Amino acid sequence: MKKLILFFILLLFTAQAYAEDVQIATSTYCPLVCQSADGGNEGIMHDVLRAAFKGSQYNLVFNNIPYGRAIQGAIDGKYAGVTFAGVANAPDFVFVRNLTMTNSVHFVVLTDNTWNYDGIESLSAIRVGIPTGFRTGNAKLDAYFDLYERDASRIMMASNDNPTEAQRENVERLLAKRLDAMLAGSLAFKHISHELGVSDQIRMDPTPVALFHNHLAFSPNNPKAKIYRDLVEKKVKEMKESGELSRIMERYGLQP
Repeated sequence: MKKLILFFILLLFTAQAYAEDVQIATSTYCPLVCQSADGGNEGIMHDVLRAAFKGSQYNLVFNNIPYGRAIQGAIDGKYAGVTFAGVANAPDFVFVRNLTMTNSVHFVVLTDNTWNYDGIESLSAIRVGIPTGFRTGNAKLDAYFDLYERDASRIMMASNDNPTEAQRENVERLLAKRLDAMLAGSLAFKHISHELGVSDQIRMDPTPVALFHNHLAFSPNNPKAKIYRDLVEKKVKEMKESGELSRIMERYGLQP
């Protein structure tokens, strides 16, 4: 019996040793992908991928690099996939179709501030905080940022290269009334306000100025892209049915 147990243990270690590495390009944008020094919450997309590939013949290898390089590397086939991408970024990607993380971009103000965004003219008398170099894809709004990004009386840039931390920096400035408004992606905003416990002190303007639909995606130049996609979609379906996906969302401050 002991020999049989030893045989299965050796078989398990042999299978793990020969597991096929799947190189994934990933970029920090919490709650999609978070920096976790203690091995805790890594972000929704990492959590889903780890659950999907657990127990399979594949071994996930995450490569944390800037977003633009992540997308291009996956297009070139250097990486098997990316943790989040939009159809506009790379329409030929093999996308996971049953998990869409929509990031709407809004202005954020203090709860007792009655200001609402109503076109470019409504920005003329306020000071807005934005992440350095951030653009929305909204032509008129981006032209305004291009024109005034060096005018500190109108626009204050967050200096942090990490887009989530840049938004956290602006939330703190907003709370300190150093800003009248800030620009934020809804996913990061909900996560940060939940984490800081300030959801009742700040609010999102109801008018979105841009929408980004994020998907797990695999390289169009990887021959196993559809196999990986199908593996993830199967697990996502199971996670939705069991409630596991909702619990993950709640852990990052998002509603299921």
